[in-house]
Amino acid sequence: LVRAGAWLSPSHRRRLRATRKSSHLKLNIASGSLKSAGWLNVDASPNADLRIDLRQNLPITSGSVSLIFSEHFLDHLEYPNTARRFLAECLRVLEPGGRMRLVLHDAEALCRAYVNRDTEYFRLSGETTTNLVEAVNSTFRFNGFHKFIYDFETLEKLLLEVGFSRVIRCQFRQSEIPELVQDFDQVARGVLSMYVEALE
Repeated sequence: LVRAGAWLSPSHRRRLRATRKSSHLKLNIASGSLKSAGWLNVDASPNADLRIDLRQNLPITSGSVSLIFSEHFLDHLEYPNTARRFLAECLRVLEPGGRMRLVLHDAEALCRAYVNRDTEYFRLSGETTTNLVEAVNSTFRFNGFHKFIYDFETLEKLLLEVGFSRVIRCQFRQSEIPELVQDFDQVARGVLSMYVEALE
């Protein structure tokens, strides 16, 4: 339905043609309603600049993207096949020296919070239950939308297998490339999330 709706829209077809002729693009993948100015906001939602099913190949020319940002999306893809295919597409469209920033739930932080009985962690995550194992499951499953929860080692291994040259663990609202910091500016996100950058 996403693809059909997009192809029926003349404005979307014009934008897609223009995108294929562009270079040094900056992609905000799975942007939802939080659109970034100066970035091509890519999502399945109707208000995206480029409306596509992100489980499919990106309709973007190889080597035409300088920066990719994606927050809390990768953990919604089946691991490892669909996640690997998505990351390989991101690498394909990056230009030499390009970089991708991924923000997603942090399995290690979640497990540590459970073992340490860290109720503040779960309060920040929006969990209201007093049963911590229920809170773990709720955070992990996210009403069935989450397919896999990563720790840094697993994500790094997958990114290197796909062909990225280097993987860096970063911090909330911090990067060697300030322009790449499009993180949702909320204290809870900084506590719950893992921030990783992968270089072409």
